[in-house]
Amino acid sequence: YRVMAERVGSSEVLGPVDISGETYTFTGILTGNWVITVEAYNNDSPRVLIGRGSTTVAVVPGSITETSVSVTPVSGNGTFIFTLDWTGNLIDAPILEAYLTPENASIPVAVDPGAISISASTATITVADLPTGYYDFNYALKNGEQAFAGNFHEVRILAGQDSSATEIVPVSSLGISVSIVNNLRNPFDVFISSEDYVLECANTQTFFVAPADAAAYQWYLDGMVIAGANETSYELDGEGMSLGGHTLAVRVEQFDGSISSATAAFEIDPIVGRGGWVHLLFTNKDDRLPEFFSEEPIAPHNVVWDISDEAIDSFWDF
Repeated sequence: YRVMAERVGSSEVLGPVDISGETYTFTGILTGNWVITVEAYNNDSPRVLIGRGSTTVAVVPGSITETSVSVTPVSGNGTFIFTLDWTGNLIDAPILEAYLTPENASIPVAVDPGAISISASTATITVADLPTGYYDFNYALKNGEQAFAGNFHEVRILAGQDSSATEIVPVSSLGISVSIVNNLRNPFDVFISSEDYVLECANTQTFFVAPADAAAYQWYLDGMVIAGANETSYELDGEGMSLGGHTLAVRVEQFDGSISSATAAFEIDPIVGRGGWVHLLFTNKDDRLPEFFSEEPIAPHNVVWDISDEAIDSFWDF
């Protein structure tokens, strides 16, 4: 926030003062009527004005005067720009479907096909004159009618500003990191973590989100909402999922109404053991045949092994 005070009927001005908290005290202030103005900025560099408020207060001798200022969002329109690059991937009939839905909308709002431009292996979405506020954005990249990639991002539109992102779809089957250049004006950082990002096709893996003390959560798989996935963690089941790369995103809403999101990429691998681990136990025993087999009959035919360790060694050429 930026706080300043102007004394009515004079040129006396205090501030402006930049603060990170929600309270500030002016000391040594002259008596009289003062106009207190508060401006709110987002955390971008350079900063962008997102809210403003003011109030008039009378300062009298010998007492502490307290007041509160209601800061309201700056109204206006902004622009959303999203670029998707799938260079190197085998897509011969690319189709991009996208939704940009205002925060309080009851049904998804599709992006007008006229706002989507596809050239070679790059698509650009440009939506202008969007009212300020939060928007849910998700897309599906298809090769003809076959789904190829998808993702979700939370977008904040600010008056007179561009909110933009560039996303690169990985090429390699092991290229599980999604490259995102994000200037979506999100007010706080969100992180997704997991022990592993390569899953065997029939295994499960748990993903966690930080911050873990927010008001609400919603997880998305390949840009599609996961029904009932609204906790600080999500257990992903690879059973039945298509092999290759996927994205997992989460939308986080704080108690003050601010919203942000994060995305993680992972891979469904058909090879058992890849992406996991194996525990090995080594001992100093070199017995080729446990005594049990040389002394006890083995069901169902009660056979007793009639062979020595030396004979086994000679056979295997140890």
